[in-house]
Amino acid sequence: YPSIDFEFTCAFEHPCTHEPVFVAVDMPHLVKRFVNALEMASRNKSKRDLRYGNMPLNMRMILMAWGETGGRSLSLGGLTKLTAQHFKKDSFSRMRVYLAVQLLSNSVKEMMELCQLKKLVDQHQLYTRLIEMAAHVNNLVDICNGRKRKEWPDARYSKSTGPRIMKELLEILKWFSEWKALNDSTEGRDENHFIPVESWKDVQYLILSTISMIQYYCIDREV
Repeated sequence: YPSIDFEFTCAFEHPCTHEPVFVAVDMPHLVKRFVNALEMASRNKSKRDLRYGNMPLNMRMILMAWGETGGRSLSLGGLTKLTAQHFKKDSFSRMRVYLAVQLLSNSVKEMMELCQLKKLVDQHQLYTRLIEMAAHVNNLVDICNGRKRKEWPDARYSKSTGPRIMKELLEILKWFSEWKALNDSTEGRDENHFIPVESWKDVQYLILSTISMIQYYCIDREV
């Protein structure tokens, strides 16, 4: 994983016990930050303009896909759990974790994939990176919640499951790291094309600390 900064400090030694203290962040708060960035990128007067290369990422794109798949009329019997409340944001709804998680869920990823496959939205070819983001955020939520899947019959952190979970987390961090590297290397780069710097640090804290804790507690010590 050459794009990942493994020198990023995510732990320190406790001065008394000499045990490692891992610096992690609250996963739900991080997901809300992702969604807030997508919301800001949808506003014409906002400086935030998320772009992975030449592909935009914003909440408006999800709204368009939702509308074109019958979301407003519910004619498809509920392809996702999205409602108007997910898009008409206020100070209260921005704090609701479930609204943020559902906006970047697996069902929303599949909805956007359907729009891309059937060309239901304008510029459907530009949805690829947003689909990838939803997939990675959904995986991150499932891993942090210890949620079982068909392909993950055992989602607990253990010596046997640890390597698989660590690899999944590294793939998520790799995607964000490559996005950061691409934005930094682009001529005329704009920091507003990437997630806010605080969110980027939190992505690294959460993923690298979780990986380190799995290694330390589950694999090395088999706790």
